[in-house]
Parts: sequence; C-alpha cells; structure tokens
Amino acid sequence: MAKDELEAGFIEANRMVELGEYASAIKILLKYRKKYPSNSLVNFNLGVAYYKAGIFIKSIYSLEEAVNQGADDPEAFNQLGLAYDR
Repeated sequence: MAKDELEAGFIEANRMVELGEYASAIKILLKYRKKYPSNSLVNFNLGVAYYKAGIFIKSIYSLEEAVNQGADDPEAFNQLGLAYDR
C-alpha cells in the first residue's frame, strides 16, 4: 500500500511540475519526504521541483540528500551540478 501511495504521489507531483505548478509539486513532495525521509527518489524529485521553481539552495540540499541516500542515477548528479551552477 505504501509503495502505491508513494507512486501516486510521484505521478501527481510530476504532473504539477509539467504544468508549471511548482509550489503544488513541492507541497506534495514535502508531505512524502516527511513520511519517507530516507527515500532518495522523494528527495531527487523535490530537488528537481525546487530547481524548476528557482529555489536553488533548497534544490541543492534535496539533491545532496538524494545522492547521500544512494541515488546512483546519473541524472541526480547532473541535476545537482546544474543547481550548483546557478
């Protein structure tokens, strides 16, 4: 059940990002980060949402958390580099 709930949250948050509704995406993802603080995918998606919203300090923090939690996806490192570049 938790996995299905988390997946539904990702789908909804990603939809919000695609629509440019970054604050809504961030709100959804913060709820999931509170519930699943060690989930690297939550932190990665939150970092991306912060980045797209222009909130680069929080983007860096969330992306660093994702990398430190074991996100081995090259996109996590790429996005973190982009955030640092801002």
